[in-house]
Amino acid sequence: ERPDFSGCTPALLAARAAYRCQAQGQGHAAAARLHCVALCLRFGADVHAASLHDGKPLLFFASAVGALDILTTLLGPSRADPNVRCHDGTTPLHFAAAHGQARANPMCHLLSATARRASELSLVRGAAW
Repeated sequence: ERPDFSGCTPALLAARAAYRCQAQGQGHAAAARLHCVALCLRFGADVHAASLHDGKPLLFFASAVGALDILTTLLGPSRADPNVRCHDGTTPLHFAAAHGQARANPMCHLLSATARRASELSLVRGAAW
């Protein structure tokens, strides 16, 4: 799970490939690549790894393709930060909506609820200091 010269891990590269395949209308190819992402996650892939080029981690691409099972894994306890921002300031929820996933209510609900909980937790932690 070592990142390459651009900061991408195998899981991140597979997620990006799934995103590109879906954008080109190749649903079966996207599903195969998402299966690779799921395998990488099962074996401990770094969910925080992001490309040095744009700063987008796995959560962005899983949300853009509507991969609810992978999102559920990524947003599980002590996993990916749903409020993470890439270099241009976009969040995973923004990225999902920009790619037509706003219709995917369960997925967007999961992302927004998890982001809200994370924000509330950081406020509580900040008040404790």
